[in-house]
Amino acid sequence: QFDPARASVPLRPLPLATSAPRKGEEVAAFGAPRGLDFSFSQSVVNAVRKTDELTDFLDPKDFGGTWIQHSTPISPGNSGGPLVNIYGQVVAINTFTLTTGQALNFAISAQDISDALSRRQATPKEISPINIPVVDKSSSGSGGDSVNPNDRPDVVDATDNERGRRLMAQAKQMSLMVLAFTYDPRHTVAGAVTSAARDGIERSGLRYRPGGNLPVLVIAMKLERQGVKNAVWVTATVLVEDRTQRRPELVRVWEQTSELGGVSEAMLFNGVVPPNLQSEIRKFFAKLRVDFVKARKEFPAEAESKSADSE
Repeated sequence: QFDPARASVPLRPLPLATSAPRKGEEVAAFGAPRGLDFSFSQSVVNAVRKTDELTDFLDPKDFGGTWIQHSTPISPGNSGGPLVNIYGQVVAINTFTLTTGQALNFAISAQDISDALSRRQATPKEISPINIPVVDKSSSGSGGDSVNPNDRPDVVDATDNERGRRLMAQAKQMSLMVLAFTYDPRHTVAGAVTSAARDGIERSGLRYRPGGNLPVLVIAMKLERQGVKNAVWVTATVLVEDRTQRRPELVRVWEQTSELGGVSEAMLFNGVVPPNLQSEIRKFFAKLRVDFVKARKEFPAEAESKSADSE
């Protein structure tokens, strides 16, 4: 499902291209890779593909349309930024990269953007990582027989039951994924949160593993304007894969949301995290350690058997 976001800014918009670019056509990407604002990179279009050519990577029900494959260097922070031709027209919006190869970058076409905008609501729904709706299922995993195997798996909520605590006790390693949906030009708050999250993983007795593989600690950040300061909201979620069911299930076993403090725009620009905010960030992830230790004490056999399996 293509779900565009609309914003109003006092700037002249770039026109959308009326047709797809040709293979070999020069294009440029604009964005903020790793928080580096107004970055520019340039290369060419490698191919124009339909979703049915990318079914190994995309669900056609959710990501139908035309994709512009290009080799323009992009990084986290380019997503949602324009891919522009030499005439200053937006030919696509950078969307994802396949990390299993080199320079396999994909952008949703301007035609799909135009179609989506023509179907938009008169009053778009405001959404953020803090208020995004979640799918909730019973902890028993019932109803599996009625699930279409072609459907994308939902996240099963086991944050407050025995199943979740057992899965926590089994975990021996964890990766980290930070989704900084906020204005943080120098990666000031995101850097502090990332550092504290990794420390929290290791203090929980888990081995930190780069790469974003399961089990994973997913962190969503948001800055909310409150007077002259920005309130820092963080949601942290631990996702694991449960292979004891008939079909492997993605399970949410731990989650916490909190307002951790405030930071001014001047501090963001200068790369300064206030001491009180740093303290609250550390306390936030200390809860992760406490809950994982409790889970291992409650289910020592689970922890020991999983440890033996991993050796």
